[in-house]
Amino acid sequence: MSDKYGHITGDMVLKKVSDTLKNVVTKDAPVGRVGGEEFSIILRDFSLSEVNTIAEKIRSDIEHLDIVANDNTQIVKITVSIGIAKSPEENTSIQELYDTADERLYIAKN
Repeated sequence: MSDKYGHITGDMVLKKVSDTLKNVVTKDAPVGRVGGEEFSIILRDFSLSEVNTIAEKIRSDIEHLDIVANDNTQIVKITVSIGIAKSPEENTSIQELYDTADERLYIAKN
């Protein structure tokens, strides 16, 4: 994003995505930037169906964001890919949980 539209626009995109995540999830769900353009959300005490609903809301809300590029000449449209893992059914450690979600993220991207 920053390579194509500049760092100010890239930072604006990250801020809008972060704001969207915080607006969609409950206040007690930690939202954090894992690195680059990746975020992680921990949703405790939610069913897989509820998590899928939240993920779809996030995906849709971000897809409908209109972000004006730093040069004010174009609207930047973005989409997201989401990977989900549920504990304890699939994993025994935080790292395994993260790795499963990351694998599913890359499947979603493709």
